[in-house]
Amino acid sequence: MSKFPRGVPKSAYKKEMKDASAKSGVGKQKEVAGYGLHGELKEQNQQLAAAKEELQKELTETQLRVTHLEQQFSVLEKENCEVKKKLHDCQIILVAEKMDPISGEVIVKAVHENEEERKEVMHVATELLNSLKAFDAIATQQRSRLQEIQKTVLDLNGERDRIMQERQTFILEADDLEKALMEAEALLL
Repeated sequence: MSKFPRGVPKSAYKKEMKDASAKSGVGKQKEVAGYGLHGELKEQNQQLAAAKEELQKELTETQLRVTHLEQQFSVLEKENCEVKKKLHDCQIILVAEKMDPISGEVIVKAVHENEEERKEVMHVATELLNSLKAFDAIATQQRSRLQEIQKTVLDLNGERDRIMQERQTFILEADDLEKALMEAEALLL
């Protein structure tokens, strides 16, 4: 075995030994200082060994924990993949069942209700169109009758004007005849 303690450079050991012998001046003290330093180094070595053992233990625990966390991550990753697959399957089912993914209501029901409303609107629109067609037919008949009445009124007005003129002419002729009759009467008398 070497005279120098492990982990301490030779130059530091020699310097320490020189300093110790210079201070004491006695060779016996030189030996005692060497043993004291050796004891301190031995104690430091034991502390370092204990610290190394503790660090080794912590490293092992940390490695075990990392391994455990990696396993948990792997399990969670698999679960995440399964959940994503189930979510995709659920979306396919929702689409197939025509359900709204947010409200959960059947879209077909809403579509059916919309279809019912559309049918009702179409029915009302058809009835209204039929009513309008009937009104148009009645209005066309009334227009024809009105045109006939207007033609008749025009004809009657024309006939009335003609009759009025004939009457005026008759009245004038009657007045002329009456005058002639009075003149004839006057001549006869």
